[in-house]
Amino acid sequence: MIPEGQESKSENGNTSKNSTIYSVQKPSASALLGYISAAMIMSLGYSLIIIDFADTLLLPDQATFSFLLEEQIWGLIVPNLLMIIIAPIVWLKVSGAVLAFRSYSDHYIEAETNVTDLNDIWSVFKNKILSGISANIGFTFIIAYLIYFFLPEDLTGNDALFLSIMVMQLVPLVISVLVPVNWVLNDSLIRYEDEKGLVHDVGEDMNKGLLRKFIGIGGLILGLDVCYQLAFNSEFTFILNWYITGIYFVFFFILLSSGTIVLISLIYLSQFHESGVNFLRARLAKELPVARTIVDYNLPSAIKEGMVSIGEKQAGTRNAAFIVLIIAALIILALCEYYILFEIGPFTLM
Repeated sequence: MIPEGQESKSENGNTSKNSTIYSVQKPSASALLGYISAAMIMSLGYSLIIIDFADTLLLPDQATFSFLLEEQIWGLIVPNLLMIIIAPIVWLKVSGAVLAFRSYSDHYIEAETNVTDLNDIWSVFKNKILSGISANIGFTFIIAYLIYFFLPEDLTGNDALFLSIMVMQLVPLVISVLVPVNWVLNDSLIRYEDEKGLVHDVGEDMNKGLLRKFIGIGGLILGLDVCYQLAFNSEFTFILNWYITGIYFVFFFILLSSGTIVLISLIYLSQFHESGVNFLRARLAKELPVARTIVDYNLPSAIKEGMVSIGEKQAGTRNAAFIVLIIAALIILALCEYYILFEIGPFTLM
């Protein structure tokens, strides 16, 4: 264990201060500026929609889109601003409701919890915000694919893209059953011991779940298909069609909603996440053991020496076998190439 009063970095990037109360350190003015800058960069897709000539700098005229000012204001800008305001509150309420119905029998709560420092922008992005962006993009593409699949044939081009973008504004509400739930579980430090004596963390288990991978990978595949269908033009070459697909994929989807998720995540983490984690830990402390996972570094030196000697012996044996195998394979490969080229091939020796 860590000596009393010292700090360390936990696996999810938070700073441990040996406190039973979880806390979030609010961002400073410079950190806040960093988050806003990142959100603006991740919202560059709006420039291709709001600035009418911007898409002509990247796309041929036949592949550009044009939207009315009323469509931009009431279909994109206003809904997006409203979503930034209400989504953090929805995340708090939905995550609390979802976790209230989950059972944690045979689990325990880690006694000491962590501090999430929002001034550590890279750590917060890596361990939290990127997972929110990934889930948002995955669900966006899945919904866009369903819309495009069931859309009447007379609604294509501008209409199909605009409808997909409008529905995409609602995706932050959809992922409220996944992203904030995962973050709360990660920081609540709810753990259990399996039949082999290994300690697992409920939040880490959710991070590795198949559902998250399916949403991320499956969504990207479906997204490429949607973008290709929107971009395809029989008059264009194969390369040009895929170039336009890439522009749609990046600017009209990935760099359109990701900035919104950054701002929603920042508001949620700074205003609501701390209370959500502490409420769950307080409720579970009434019914689950509160324990400490101890790491014992003071084992007899003979244990370490035995592990090292066995590992070195096995590694030496494997390395020798691999070298012999590689040499033999190279010799056989060279003989095959010689036979093909010089015995029956174009360089037959006279």
